[in-house]
Amino acid sequence: MTLQLPSPSPAHRAALTLHALSGDDRAWVLEALSSQQRSVLKPLLGELDELGIPREADLLRGLAGTGSEAAIPASDALQALDDPGVRRLANLLAAEPPRLAAALLAAGSWPWGGQLLAGLPQAMAQEVESLARSASPAVALQAAVVAETALRVAGERAEPKPVSRWQLLRRRLLALGRGR
Repeated sequence: MTLQLPSPSPAHRAALTLHALSGDDRAWVLEALSSQQRSVLKPLLGELDELGIPREADLLRGLAGTGSEAAIPASDALQALDDPGVRRLANLLAAEPPRLAAALLAAGSWPWGGQLLAGLPQAMAQEVESLARSASPAVALQAAVVAETALRVAGERAEPKPVSRWQLLRRRLLALGRGR
């Protein structure tokens, strides 16, 4: 007899996603959520801590039943960036926090990674490279960054809406909470 475990609820998935984030990122995301959403997630986060569940993105991959390669589809638009495209991407990312660029670089093995770093201001490039090497992968964040970057680079978003730089992550977490 094979034991079939039920799929985790969207709230449990969101809690696991938050649990895998660094303390500062987790606190920021929780602060961005509504009080009702926080009241659902905080007890679940407490349970994860109490049970000693490690803060590893691998748990999320296992939960989804896929590896990181499947969880973060390689965007053809990003894989095939030419020199002008990489320069546009460097200009775009230069106005963003280094963590965003680091999440993009950590999301895949990009053929233009070195060229992108060379196109960023030197201090930022060093920070991005360090963050990309040392950060634990937040699969959902990386997937969101890749998707949004692909849209912007492909020109599908002529003028991006003025939203918080982490709004995309918040949207993903909220979607998980609603079961989408």
